[in-house]
Amino acid sequence: MQNCWGVIGCGWLGLPFAKYSIKIGDKVIGSTTSKEKVQILRDAGISPVLLSTNSNDKLDNLFTSCNYILLNIPPSNLKENYAKEMLTLSQQFNSEAKVIFISSTSVYADKNQDATESDKLDGQGRSAPYIIEVEKILQQKLNERLTIIRMAGLVGGERHPAKYMSGKTYENGKDKINLIHLEDCIGLINEVVQQNYFGEIINGCSTDHPRKMDYYTWAAKKMNVTPPIFQEKEGTWKEVSNNKSKISLKYSYKYESPFDFPL
Repeated sequence: MQNCWGVIGCGWLGLPFAKYSIKIGDKVIGSTTSKEKVQILRDAGISPVLLSTNSNDKLDNLFTSCNYILLNIPPSNLKENYAKEMLTLSQQFNSEAKVIFISSTSVYADKNQDATESDKLDGQGRSAPYIIEVEKILQQKLNERLTIIRMAGLVGGERHPAKYMSGKTYENGKDKINLIHLEDCIGLINEVVQQNYFGEIINGCSTDHPRKMDYYTWAAKKMNVTPPIFQEKEGTWKEVSNNKSKISLKYSYKYESPFDFPL
């Protein structure tokens, strides 16, 4: 049976995932907040929906035909309205649709520890409180129809931190990093559906956690950009564990280490 995906947020992750889904024979309805991007979605074989970030607006009725939803809107522009908007969206999905919410490992505070799915959500980053609130609201609303994937730092395509870090100076070069490649983001989402792994929370992160100074210096040189400058200090960090995704979901990461990422 052909799946119908509603991809809410066709950005860095949503658009490649939508293209992948179409390639394997699924139908995809995708949203964008940009009028200029509507034709890009249409050209990719996606049925486009122009979505307003106004909770008074209703989703196109096309989304009610979707049996899977990828909810992939970051809190960057919505901030304190993030929870309200995500709840409003979720109330307009098919009542039987299964939902994957793309969260972030920023929900875990940096306390020089291994971070697992059962940890307290006490992240102090700029967007962490908004994401934590949305996770709780969606769990209450969707229950066993929801799986949350907490993604680490996103890398892939034209997106790599070494580019915007180029030539800048940073403290705490000995801190550990947590990254995941785009191909593994798509792989995790696909595996959740294939195994009907809903009612769960999983981290998405490469297995290895190199030090900032080691990885970003190496990556910058490989990309022929000026390496960032790091002080050889250690601050606070975390190592996001991907054990649950590998053991319970039985997912095999294509890129176990950031050093394996194609640049």
